[in-house]
Amino acid sequence: MTDGRVHDNKARTRLYPQLAHGYLSWWNEKRRWINEPIEVIPQGVKAPYSFAEIGGTVKVENLLALNIGGNRKRLVYPYFSEKPVMQDDVARLGLWLMGQALPKYQIEDMRILDVLRGVTFSIDKSHLLGNEGAIFVERYAKMLSDWRGFLRDFAD
Repeated sequence: MTDGRVHDNKARTRLYPQLAHGYLSWWNEKRRWINEPIEVIPQGVKAPYSFAEIGGTVKVENLLALNIGGNRKRLVYPYFSEKPVMQDDVARLGLWLMGQALPKYQIEDMRILDVLRGVTFSIDKSHLLGNEGAIFVERYAKMLSDWRGFLRDFAD
């Protein structure tokens, strides 16, 4: 599919093959270790998470939701950016948010995939420290404040 997408839009020539390589490296490596059928969960998984104290909502969506062997789930959030490279401390915040927004799923089954590099982050490797909620709120409040300031500055 990558070749077709690149053919349709030459602006994708550089990045799409890198994304495909990173994703397929991850997928093939994981499939090698899991000798069970893997199916995409067709209805998808997504949820908003509201931070009432700062007046913001984060949407957790565009997950790759998988059913493994008929009885296990895996929720994979894709991180596509070239820069910055996904770091463990940021992945912990993302995993924490996924766990909060999707309480009917086990956080142990959640992953963040740095697609370009084919690297995953999970709580067994990126252990939650207990301060992720406070850090997330602090950073999100700062971002919302900046964004609202830009809206005021550039309105009209």
